Order: sequence, then C-alpha cells, then structure tokens
Amino acid sequence: MGGKPLEEQYYFVSEDIRRETEDHHIEFPWIQEHESLNDDQDLNWYNNEPIQPYKDVAFQVSDGHIETPEAFANTDMIFDPNVILMKKHARNLIMHLIASTPTQWLPSYITTSNGEVYEDWFTLHVWKEWDCWDRDRSKFYESGGITYDDELSKIYLDEQAIFSTPEEERLIIRLNALDDDYLLFHEKIVKVLLDNKMKGLLFVPLKFFGPGGRWWYDNSEEINKLHPW
Repeated sequence: MGGKPLEEQYYFVSEDIRRETEDHHIEFPWIQEHESLNDDQDLNWYNNEPIQPYKDVAFQVSDGHIETPEAFANTDMIFDPNVILMKKHARNLIMHLIASTPTQWLPSYITTSNGEVYEDWFTLHVWKEWDCWDRDRSKFYESGGITYDDELSKIYLDEQAIFSTPEEERLIIRLNALDDDYLLFHEKIVKVLLDNKMKGLLFVPLKFFGPGGRWWYDNSEEINKLHPW
C-alpha cells in the first residue's frame, strides 16, 4: 500500500473556529435546519440512503448569530452538525469529482430572522455511514476495551477497507466511530476548494485529530498555513 499515510490524505471538517478569536474576525452565519418548514419531509440524514425532499431544504440563521449581507458574502461553505452547505459556485468546483461517492446535492435556502432569504445554496448530504476506522491503532482515553462511552483521542483508518474501495468512491467519507460521525474529505477535494479560496470551513489533517479543541491549539500554525486569511 505504501505512500503517504491515510491520516495525511484525509482531512476532517470543522467550522472555521478562527472567526471567534480577537485577532481575526470574519463574519460567518451560523445556521440550523429549519424544522418548521421541513417537518413534513423525511429529512433523517442518518438512514444510510438518499433522502427525497419534494421541495428545497430550509435552514435558518441560529438565534443571536451573524446574519448580515456581508456575512453571507464572506461565506462559501457552512458546517451544520448534520450536513455541509455550499454556494453553487463551490458545489460546481467538486461535484464532478465526487459523482461516484455516496453523496447527494439538495437545493437549499437560508432565512434570516428579518425574513431575508439567501438562495443558490446546496446541501451536501453524505448519506452512507462507513465503519472504516482501525480499532487496533486508534487511541482512547478509557482502557479495558472499546465501549461507546470511550472518547477517541486519535483516529487511524483501516487500510484494508480503504484501499479495497476505488479512490473515486471514497473522496468523501462519513466515518462512524463509537456512535460519532466525522466527515472526511480526501486531499484532492480539499486542494480544489482551498486553491479556489473557498471560505467557511476548516479542513484539518486527520493526523491532527484530538479531543475537544486540542487539534486546534496544538496545530494552529500549520492549519493557518492551509487556510490563509
């Protein structure tokens, strides 16, 4: 198998937490699924199958968070606990690359508290859960065997599972480990998005994974180099 370790080929996705620091402030909206408008649709993101909404998926800006026109102008991608939202131009950069992955694009819009509507957004739904982590090499806080109460402190991928799957089918992975899901993007996808200066998400090498905010505090200099302001 050789070559670069998988933990350097794959990046986990986070919201851009730098927007909360005093040194740098870029306004990004926080969003949440707009249940009042979606409650008559089957929007269970975790059924391991595509969903079939009959109208655009609705999101709203979370209470008390930025929702100015400047915030939306600064933002190309938004991280939601269930999915990722991308503007049309960001989606167009990668949609041909991930056509063979278990993903779907859902037309979406975002509403602010004062009724402004931002369209031309698309929800990236990675509908297949994949249990492809290496239980022997991954590290835990608790000892005495793997339980669902353990917290992962380091994730390694199962090389046999990964390399037995064609690369074009695993450029985006929804990794399930100990009842938690992690969205992983292959370096080929990350490069396209960052080379085109798409803003709103952090792509963090899986080798930096750590509990809480340790991945940021221990590696912020290298992460900043990947995501220049």
